[in-house]
Amino acid sequence: MSRFHDGGEKNIGDIYLRNAAQNTALFLGLYTNATQPVEGAVMTDITEVSGGGYARITLAPADWTEQTGQTAEGGKRYDQPQKVFTFTVAVGEVRGYFITTTSTGTTGPLIVTEHFPAAVNVNQAGFEIRVTPRIEFR
Repeated sequence: MSRFHDGGEKNIGDIYLRNAAQNTALFLGLYTNATQPVEGAVMTDITEVSGGGYARITLAPADWTEQTGQTAEGGKRYDQPQKVFTFTVAVGEVRGYFITTTSTGTTGPLIVTEHFPAAVNVNQAGFEIRVTPRIEFR
């Protein structure tokens, strides 16, 4: 299940309540942390995948789709189309994904993380990880 982080809540509050500039895009990345980061985590708490041709993927605003009905907790869910990370060499275990507002680095807020049910061992060139990014409001 995806976890909405304090940085994501602040980002939405700043945009919609304080009339701050809207994000032009969000970015999808992969992390190797052994456990899902806690709600108060920030980007410096994320151990991001590096090497092997890895780069964050842009999530265009127009690609978010509101899902019908409510989540199990009575909220709303928005999904992006599936995104594919393709590796040129082995990078080891990947344990989840994150969404932030910057294409690189740790300066943007940590919006959402989702921990994979099991680690994915990227052990060869050509290996792909497919992710359907989602954000749940509860």
